[in-house]
Amino acid sequence: GVREVVLSGGEPTLRRDLAALVAHARAAGIAAVTLETNGALVTGELAAALRSAGLAGARVQLTAWGEAADAITRDPGGFAAAQSGLRALARAGVPITITTPIVRANLALAPALPDAIAASGLPITALVLVVPVTAPDAMVRFEGISKTYPAYRGKPGVNALVNIDFAIPRGSITGVIGRSGAGKSSLVR
Repeated sequence: GVREVVLSGGEPTLRRDLAALVAHARAAGIAAVTLETNGALVTGELAAALRSAGLAGARVQLTAWGEAADAITRDPGGFAAAQSGLRALARAGVPITITTPIVRANLALAPALPDAIAASGLPITALVLVVPVTAPDAMVRFEGISKTYPAYRGKPGVNALVNIDFAIPRGSITGVIGRSGAGKSSLVR
């Protein structure tokens, strides 16, 4: 059966009943309940309630350490709030893993993360570097797009697009090229 439940989101700490969800999962026999969060809304009270309810650990996502995190996320004060949440989790005795997605904006900063985390004095159990296989920096992403035009005036239906995937990166110019009837206009629509 299921041994671990990961509470993720959106942002699960927005839920007022989060500790009750943890307790319910543990009462149902789940061996480990883990919270995935940005940490910004974790207070001392919430961290203590989660630990008392049986939370096994927290995975806190940070794009970088310090002011660089705020610059990447465009959330002034976001890193300070996350750090406050990290401290609250640590005081409550919740084991903490930091997850960092490696993207273009933080690639050069990633090598400094282990030292920055160590210097913080926080009891971080692991640093997980997440390497996306699709471009999170994409402005537009299409996945599994299909379009079939129905039969019309005695003509058979047309599969204009069948399971099309692609991403358009920010700041790029992308052209759609193909023969007449290939589905260019259908794709753009």
